[in-house]
Amino acid sequence: MSIVVQYTNTLDQQRAAALRAVVAANPSTTAAQLKALVVEFPALGGVVLRDVLPEQTGAAKPAKQRKSARKVGRPAKATTAGPPAKATTAGRPAKATKPAAVEPVATPAAPAKAAGRSRAWNVRTDEGRAELDAAVLEGLAALGGKDVRAEGLRKRLGATPHQLRTALNRHIGSGAVTYTGQARGTRYSLV
Repeated sequence: MSIVVQYTNTLDQQRAAALRAVVAANPSTTAAQLKALVVEFPALGGVVLRDVLPEQTGAAKPAKQRKSARKVGRPAKATTAGPPAKATTAGRPAKATKPAAVEPVATPAAPAKAAGRSRAWNVRTDEGRAELDAAVLEGLAALGGKDVRAEGLRKRLGATPHQLRTALNRHIGSGAVTYTGQARGTRYSLV
């Protein structure tokens, strides 16, 4: 251990001891007062309260507070299987109950969009990522290759925002694609 580290540790111990003596002499010290003391003496900023507060031997640890199972101000759920209770809270009527479940009716599948793909991209494999990367380059070229918005490209490819962003970042890293702008205003161009 170097002499500088030993010196710093000794100063920290002395600061903690001095602060402990002040807190012991003034047991009603508030956090605001401690903050003012740290502002006045910035070197105290490294002292941890655990080192300053007196140890309480045999004292019970404070119990953890549990979060309530329901939000404050809402009526408790009824435990009976009968009709819902007409409880009110603070003069407000209770929320309407959900209607009974309706059996789904078979409907014909909607046709795929003509401009986009309806399939999901498998980007968990190298082959799937390579396929998406190729489709991104083709999509950029088909949309003009210059100043293309991610939203238009995503709709064309049917990729999720995360999948498209990751693929575009791979192309930006390789130098095949450049970008301008930020957030929703980002535009991508082929090199």
